[in-house]
Amino acid sequence: MIKIYSWIDGSVLHKGDFETIKELLEDGVKNGISFNYAKLNDAQLNNAELNNAQLNNVKLNYAQLNNAKLNNAELNNAELNNAQLNNAKLNDAQLNNAKLNDAQLNNAKLNNAQLNYAELNNAKLNNAQLNYAELNNAQGKVFYIAYFGHHHCIATATHISIGCERHTVKYWLKNYKEIGLKYGYSKSELTMYGAWIKTVSENLAA
Repeated sequence: MIKIYSWIDGSVLHKGDFETIKELLEDGVKNGISFNYAKLNDAQLNNAELNNAQLNNVKLNYAQLNNAKLNNAELNNAELNNAQLNNAKLNDAQLNNAKLNDAQLNNAKLNNAQLNYAELNNAKLNNAQLNYAELNNAQGKVFYIAYFGHHHCIATATHISIGCERHTVKYWLKNYKEIGLKYGYSKSELTMYGAWIKTVSENLAA
C-alpha cells in the first residue's frame, strides 16, 4: 500500500496498491483527486501523465518530472526547486508564485503558461518554449522579459520568443526588422524591440 500525504497536516490524500508513487499519482489525477499540499519531494515521476492535475502548494523539490505531461495543471505556489522537468509539457499550466530555483526545464513546453511572480533563479531553460507565457514580476537570472506595446518578449539562454515567433538570439539579431514589419510594427517599435534584442544578446554573452 502506497500513500501520498499532505505536508500541512499529515492527512492521506490518496492511497492504493500500486508499485510506484507515479502510478498512484496518475490514478488519483485520472479520478479527479486534488493533490493540493501534497508532499512529493524527490518523487520519481518521469513520463507521468498529469494533465489537469491539481497540485497547488505541492512540494516537489528535487523531483524528477522529465517528459511529464502537466498541461493545464495547477501548480500555483508549488515548490519545484532543483526539480528536473526536461522535455516536460506544461502548456497552459498555472505556476504563479511557484519556486523553480535551480530547476532544469530544458526543451520544456510552457506555452501560455502563467508564471507570474515565479522564482526561476539559475533555472535551466535551454530551448524551452514560452510563447505567450505570463512572467509578470517573475525572478530569474537566466531569462529576460519585456513589453513595448505590441508583443511580450521572453528571452532564455538560447532563444527569444516575441508573440508567436520563436528563434535563436542570433536569428533575431539578423531578422528582427523583417519579422517586425510582417506584423505591422512601427518604426519606433522596431527601434525599441531591436535595442532590447541587442541588449539581451550582450548580456547573455557576458
